Amino acid sequence: MAKQRNDVKTVQKTLSLAKGVCVYLDDIVAMNLYGKNPTEAAARLIDRQIESLLEKKILKKRKF
Repeated sequence: MAKQRNDVKTVQKTLSLAKGVCVYLDDIVAMNLYGKNPTEAAARLIDRQIESLLEKKILKKRKF
């Protein structure tokens, strides 16, 4: 079955992370939970944290 097309608009950002954070991202990828590579894992973790902040009403939902 073909993968469904992702219609979400994206913007590329560059992050500089501490070496220790990168090691943890590698560990997360090895667990096969958050992505196939460290970049994908970092993006998924950021997405989940923003969702959590929205649910806790720390951030306000914005329209864009």
